[in-house]
Amino acid sequence: MKWNYLTEKEAEMPPDAVDLQIVLGLQYCNTKAEVLALLEDVRQHERMLIIKKQKDRISKALTQDEKEKYY
Repeated sequence: MKWNYLTEKEAEMPPDAVDLQIVLGLQYCNTKAEVLALLEDVRQHERMLIIKKQKDRISKALTQDEKEKYY
C-alpha cells in the first residue's frame, strides 16, 4: 500500500499509535497540500482497519469447509 507519511510498519500499529504518528507528522506540514496528504493516510488507515475487521467477522462466521474453499 502507498502511504504519504506512514511507513508500512507504522500502518500496522494500533490506532492510538497511528494517531500519535499523525500528530507528529502535522508538526512538519508546512502547506495545506501536505496536510491533505497526511489526511489521506488517516482515511486509508481507517479503511484498512474496517476491511480487517470485516475479514475477521467473515472468517469467524464461515464453516471449516468454507474457510478451506475461500482461503
